[in-house]
Amino acid sequence: MTPSIDAILFRLSTLLVALLSICLLTTTAGTNICVFLLLLLTPWAWKNHQWSEHEYEFVKPLFAFIILFCLFDLVRNIIAGYSFSDSFNATRHVRKFFFIILLWTIFAIPKISRSCLISLGASVLTLSIANLIWTLYLNHDEYMLYSMPNMHGQIIVGIILLTLYAIFYKRMNLFFLTLTVSILFCSLFYASTRRTGYIILFCGFIFLCFLIFYDNKELKYRRELIFLGLLILFTLSFFVSFSSKFQFRMTAMINEYYQFINLNAEDRSQDRKSTRLN
Repeated sequence: MTPSIDAILFRLSTLLVALLSICLLTTTAGTNICVFLLLLLTPWAWKNHQWSEHEYEFVKPLFAFIILFCLFDLVRNIIAGYSFSDSFNATRHVRKFFFIILLWTIFAIPKISRSCLISLGASVLTLSIANLIWTLYLNHDEYMLYSMPNMHGQIIVGIILLTLYAIFYKRMNLFFLTLTVSILFCSLFYASTRRTGYIILFCGFIFLCFLIFYDNKELKYRRELIFLGLLILFTLSFFVSFSSKFQFRMTAMINEYYQFINLNAEDRSQDRKSTRLN
């Protein structure tokens, strides 16, 4: 029996999403190609998507926030004195937010999103182990793959927080999940120099603790859970303080902050940190 067009497009979407998850950590060119091909499939996904009431109520404020944020970025640059064409061209830096809207209906399909998550998790774990061996055991200062994009640290943080959430709520395969978190954590701080990932993990861990706290109001030992979370955070902070890469990146961040603060208004306007148009 010949498969239908919908079945073929579904399998193609699943394959592209799996490839995208692998390319995110290995090659920017591969990521761009996969995203482009997925964008070609969005008309099919939007045509066949059936919005549930709960999903529709959730995405309305999210989509509105994305649109308003992009408009704010456009208007802010125009007010700063740049032409409309230059300001509009600069919105390419926030194009990832538009991808959330365009690709929403593809990743809203459970089987496709599950395939993406499994592929991404396996890629992150494999490369984290390889980077730990490459940097710690073989004593290399650089990443094993020079083509790794700068989202490496943020992706690791996302997988860590998601795994911690699964440990608390699912309580399945605890040994494997705990081992996964440990490997990713060590890779982030001992085999990575992505300081944005450090900050996101710190803020995300605190947010996760409070999320668990408020989602489990029936628990008797809620204060003890918060104390335990803060104790774990303090212990991990002490552990990562011995990382030379962490020390170097944090020192560089503090120095860059004070250098920027000491600049006058004119010099700040010419600094790439102050505007995305320069």
